[in-house]
Amino acid sequence: MSSISRIQVVHLYRTFLRNAKLFSDYNFKSYAFRRIRAGFRENLGLKDSDAITFEYNKGLNDLASLKRQATVSSLYPELGNVMAS
Repeated sequence: MSSISRIQVVHLYRTFLRNAKLFSDYNFKSYAFRRIRAGFRENLGLKDSDAITFEYNKGLNDLASLKRQATVSSLYPELGNVMAS
């Protein structure tokens, strides 16, 4: 198995953050930012290359899911809040 470099992990992190900005709803956007930061902090101390590779591949799958959710979110813009009127 090839080892995942630090540059690849940083690129994945920044790609996550860029795609999280695509959410139009503030709550979804802030939740995505919180989960991205928390997920990367949880795995900050990983030393085993197999564990790093597993988490990196899991991150790629999660990124694909985030992209799909951001696309769906942009298709259905929020209608506004009744209480804000």
